[in-house]
Amino acid sequence: RAVRGLLRDAFKLAEANNWFTKPDGIENLVDYIFGVEGQSFGAQGILHVSSAQLCSAEHAYFAATPNASHELYRVQCSTAIDHKTGSAKDQTLRSIEVALPMVLHAEISINNHPDKSELAPNQVLTWLAQASKLITGIGAKRKRGLGQVVVTAEVSK
Repeated sequence: RAVRGLLRDAFKLAEANNWFTKPDGIENLVDYIFGVEGQSFGAQGILHVSSAQLCSAEHAYFAATPNASHELYRVQCSTAIDHKTGSAKDQTLRSIEVALPMVLHAEISINNHPDKSELAPNQVLTWLAQASKLITGIGAKRKRGLGQVVVTAEVSK
């Protein structure tokens, strides 16, 4: 779900900056592709995004090795500095568990939606590949340098 939301936000930003030419008959391109909240059949978008996961070899390693998941994280500590003395302020030590750099894979596919055939699937995937370049961070504390990410898109065989 997080990957889909990041793609939606990036696509919305790209559309707002006129990266795409909206076809006739489509009022809201983002809602058409990603869908809207609701349970009706018409609320469903044409895009399906899987969860981001480690590659199968890495997944098998962590499944077979008990307690190995700690290799994916480290604890990062920080404290507030008293600007007058240059030393740490009392009782301000905090820590956060952060993920180490890793490669995650997610699959994107286009649903065959009978009421939504105005766009060619290849056009949508091309637009998503372009918009994905706007995704620069994921997770908490993105604005503080954590969660930096590089997103690439490729056609699977």
